[in-house]
Amino acid sequence: MNIPPEQAVDDFAKRSGLDDIKTFARVLRIARKSGGDLAGILRRTSEVIGDRIQIKEEILTLTAARRFEQRVMNLVPLFMILYVDFSSPGFFRVMYETLLGRLVMTLCLATYLFALYLSQRISSISL
Repeated sequence: MNIPPEQAVDDFAKRSGLDDIKTFARVLRIARKSGGDLAGILRRTSEVIGDRIQIKEEILTLTAARRFEQRVMNLVPLFMILYVDFSSPGFFRVMYETLLGRLVMTLCLATYLFALYLSQRISSISL
């Protein structure tokens, strides 16, 4: 394999699709062209990439409780409906047997699905 190290790292970066590896490949390519202190540049780059990874992990740790809370809150309406249905049979009969009840329940379902979508969008953090 007679390929230069920059090309090997570039190919690896393209195949992996990871931003950190792409950044490392760019820095390696620029450092080799400019002829600077390659060891120092690579050391500093690895520190920066390590710091980025640590910050991502900290953010995920700090938001873990909120993401769990969001999942629980998404299930609360379903458990409430099941509880009322089992504790008071027939309570929701009017909601399922009349036209107005079906319209209200359809509206509630649409609102619930929109709230699920919205909570997913809010809790998803792209790092």
